[in-house]
Amino acid sequence: SSNVNADAANQTRSGLALVAFEDAGAACLYAQGTTHLVADLQSYVSANAVDDVADVRLLDTRSGARPAAGSLTVISGRPSSSAVVSIVATEPARALYVQALSCDGRPGATSNLNLDAVGQTRSGLAVVRFDAAGRACLYVSAPTHLVVDLQGYLAAGAFDDVADTRLLDTRSGARPGDGAVREIVGRPNGSGFVSVDATETSTSLFVQVLPCAAVTGATSNVNADRAGATVAGAAIVRFDERGRACVFTNRASHLVVDLQGWFAPTALDDIADERILDTRTP
Repeated sequence: SSNVNADAANQTRSGLALVAFEDAGAACLYAQGTTHLVADLQSYVSANAVDDVADVRLLDTRSGARPAAGSLTVISGRPSSSAVVSIVATEPARALYVQALSCDGRPGATSNLNLDAVGQTRSGLAVVRFDAAGRACLYVSAPTHLVVDLQGYLAAGAFDDVADTRLLDTRSGARPGDGAVREIVGRPNGSGFVSVDATETSTSLFVQVLPCAAVTGATSNVNADRAGATVAGAAIVRFDERGRACVFTNRASHLVVDLQGWFAPTALDDIADERILDTRTP
């Protein structure tokens, strides 16, 4: 399985993963090719809140035809359960987005993964709700192959898997400039799982989701490595007592944030984000 994919030299790509630390407190990152690695810890999930199963491949369309534009592709899991999955789109016909949703849902209101050119390979994390028959669906706006890996199941009551909701979309106005901070609003004192898009980027940049009172720049949630990019990521966000959190971009970029659901208070220790690995520093 995989958690982050890069498809060319010198790219900067980010992704979110659910990681089980062993008894000694260690976990490992494997890189298929030579690359620097940066890892930021966002929170700890309670042991009884997640069934951290061995990663399992639920879908790989590369052995057949690419799913067509506007199509729904079924994935199967535990009935009436919410699962954490990584989604990879590869060999796209053009720029597109991928959305995870119920198979009877109406696509188009939100997205989980974005690609901005032909032939890219991009990955992202999503929480997917399987229905009573154990089905969920992926929608693609243009032809692309899809690969989906299961990372774990969230226990009943650990996650309020609400219908995805758009919290922020700056594209209707001026592009946020260098160092811009935009507010998002959710449940007071709640921890939400959100997808974050940076689009129409002005240059290479990073996006950080953080408490509005926190100092920016210590960690990141989304990275773009060129102008004109559209890049998606995911984050766990703590909303304050007024229901506010903030999104920071160090360089000019439009920002789109979609809410996927809420963690129960007992399911998550939502600590301040912390950098736990950076191989760029000797």
